[in-house]
Amino acid sequence: MAKVLAPLFSKDASGKFLAMVFQSWRGLNVIREFTAPTQPHTVRQLSVRATLTEISKYWANTLNDGLRRAWEQVELKWTDLWGNDVKLTGLNLFLKYNFYLIDAQKQSIPSLLPIPAVIQDTPPPATIPPDIVAELADFTTGQPTISIQSIIADEVTAKMDFVDIWTAGTVAGIEKTNEDAGAQQFTIKMAGLPQGVNPVRSDYKHTAYIKQILSTEDPAKSKVIDIKLLNSSGIAFTEKRRASLLLRRYNKYCRYSSTYKISEVITP
Repeated sequence: MAKVLAPLFSKDASGKFLAMVFQSWRGLNVIREFTAPTQPHTVRQLSVRATLTEISKYWANTLNDGLRRAWEQVELKWTDLWGNDVKLTGLNLFLKYNFYLIDAQKQSIPSLLPIPAVIQDTPPPATIPPDIVAELADFTTGQPTISIQSIIADEVTAKMDFVDIWTAGTVAGIEKTNEDAGAQQFTIKMAGLPQGVNPVRSDYKHTAYIKQILSTEDPAKSKVIDIKLLNSSGIAFTEKRRASLLLRRYNKYCRYSSTYKISEVITP
């Protein structure tokens, strides 16, 4: 039975009715035909499911009652990349924190494997990593660079672990392209969005975790992370496109910084 929370053709109508789906899309109220979601069973999808299954089994079979109560009573909250507070149960919070930690261990660049994924069975301490400070290169070059500034070594070893990157639009891939004494260098091959489009949540997809490592030249500093943006073919953009990225820094307990947002038009 469909649950109706507003008049069928009002501005607040949402949900599925017969073969129609009422929803808001980029601020407009639209109706579309219902299509059953597909399950492509991609490598990424299967990896996510396996990780969540592993963590769920740990909660059910390994955690004792005291540790489960600790997660259920913890005063932590989860804030999503868009700044919205998400109310979670103890189990959901346990899943959320441990998913990011294990997924980053499996997927980070440079790779952390064969380091075994370790589940954090106690609620994390209050230690929060420093916010991201970045410099943006000229976006009129067709191949701009984002430089995530380094932080002091004790923050890397004691508080900081990785940077999570989300990108709006189709991403063809990210690869480690170079490394000098002071920086890790990466290339994101991306389509971007039309220059006049302001991205919404559904435009963003997880792109990569980048492991912050110490500089061998200057042990008092961690390496700067340089990210170059190129088109999906790996060459400089030749037409105007909007580059929109969200970056957030996590520490080894999965506590996180505020979200660093980039939304600039590349104008070669």
